[in-house]
Amino acid sequence: MKAALLDKLVNLEAPGINIYKQVEMYKGYKKLVPLEVWEDELYVKPDTNILTAVKDEKVKRKTFRAELNKEKKKAVKAAKTEKTESKQELYEEGDI
Repeated sequence: MKAALLDKLVNLEAPGINIYKQVEMYKGYKKLVPLEVWEDELYVKPDTNILTAVKDEKVKRKTFRAELNKEKKKAVKAAKTEKTESKQELYEEGDI
C-alpha cells in the first residue's frame, strides 16, 4: 500500500511570487530592509518582461477606472436631472 502511494504521489512545486508582489517588494521595500537580505529572492529586480507587464496592467486599470467613473457621473447627473424634472412637473400641476 505504501509503495503504491509513493509511486502515485508527486511533489508539487510552488508557483512562486505573484508578479505584482515581486515589483512591489523590489520598488517599495528593498530600500527599507537591511543590506544583508537585498539578494533574497523577494527583493531582487524582476525581469523587464515582468516590469513591463505590471506597468501595462496598471495603465489598463487606470483607464478602466476613469471610464467607469465617467459613466457613474453621467448616470448620477441623469438621475438628478430626472428628479428635478419630475419635481418641476409636480410643482406645475400644483401637487407641491
